[in-house]
Amino acid sequence: MSLMRPYRGLPLVTPYLIALASAGVLSHPRAQASSGSMIAVGVLPGRASSFVTGMSADGSTVVGTSSTAGVADASAYRWTRHSGILALPAPPGGGVTQAGTISGDGRVIWGTANGNPCRWIESNNPEILALPGGWSSIVFTDASFDGGVVCGFANINGVARAFRWSASGGFISLGTFQPAESFRTSRAYAMSADGNLLFGDAEGREVEGPFRWTSASGMEYLGKPPGALSASLRCASDDGLFAAFSCTSFMTLPRAFRWQSGAGMMELPVSPPVMYWVPHAMNGDGSVIVGDGPVNTGHRMVRWTPLEGLQDLHVYLPTVGIPMPQVDSPTGWSDLKLWEISSDGLVMSGNGSLDGVKQGFVILLPSLHRVCASDLTDDGAVDDGDFVIFAGQYDLLICSTPAMPTCSADLNADGYVDDGDFVLFVRAYEAIVCP
Repeated sequence: MSLMRPYRGLPLVTPYLIALASAGVLSHPRAQASSGSMIAVGVLPGRASSFVTGMSADGSTVVGTSSTAGVADASAYRWTRHSGILALPAPPGGGVTQAGTISGDGRVIWGTANGNPCRWIESNNPEILALPGGWSSIVFTDASFDGGVVCGFANINGVARAFRWSASGGFISLGTFQPAESFRTSRAYAMSADGNLLFGDAEGREVEGPFRWTSASGMEYLGKPPGALSASLRCASDDGLFAAFSCTSFMTLPRAFRWQSGAGMMELPVSPPVMYWVPHAMNGDGSVIVGDGPVNTGHRMVRWTPLEGLQDLHVYLPTVGIPMPQVDSPTGWSDLKLWEISSDGLVMSGNGSLDGVKQGFVILLPSLHRVCASDLTDDGAVDDGDFVIFAGQYDLLICSTPAMPTCSADLNADGYVDDGDFVLFVRAYEAIVCP
């Protein structure tokens, strides 16, 4: 492979440092990068499949539902890396349970027991909550960090409407965009860590699309790009300053956007072979968004950051020790879709099939592969020390060569430290401070 070597004209890096790095005189200050891992959640005894619906903020706990024949024998579960998958207690007399979401601290799980809303605190017996009259078919989608506030949507007098629950206020409908009409729908999917800001999508007589809700101002329309017919918002940052959604337009593929308070929306890129992608989850500060999108042979999980752009995780994950499924392989993982991400962006969870068994999974990224990937010395800044490391790996070029120390400078995860990585490094270097 022949690659053009770019001129390294970074103002703070001296030719002396470049010469030392190129000659291999300077030792690599970083420990050997640890490998990531992908863990199967498994299924409950006597069940045939499982599905992840929520994850704690630190990624240590996931919840979901395991069943054999759909809802008829569903059981809510809680999973940790230490305990594995464990069924949550059923109500007195037994019955069907389903988990919808979990608090950020992992203590409170929200779901249903025999169709009634409930919560499990510290995995104890479910506490059944009374629904207001005319409410049914409730779905919990997100909870505050301490579990004291939860949101979702329910059938309210025959129409799907977003709701918020708190210990002090109980269940309240968020309504829909004004001027309201009785048949218009709304659904809440995300909230800030303190439970004060809620996000989702709604309909109104004049507008339709993503919303932000507060108790003071009610439902605020966040807008959508010109020509978009609909928009689906599924995730927001812990402080509520960022959110992500996808838009559909007539005769065009869906597009992904990140919304920022005070700045509006920014379209997110698409990278072949992914045709388009749908954001499903966002980390705590809004700097990492994950989702999935179709390719010619199935789906691909993707990850976006401001510095690295859109990464095809089926290419990136093998570089950190996590093998991805081969096309048309009858064994291993298939049909992988991401649903959750931890606050630090290093743990992701979702659903797929392992050897034909539908179940959830958890992906653990090594700590060295973090949002600020160009910070090769892990000191919180992208500076001359990081460039010394980058230059040494750039001269070696191929990640698989035995002389390559960790290939931590392969920022676009294509197996080479080359011009594409240099462009990404320069962006971070000019910013200096990690996002």
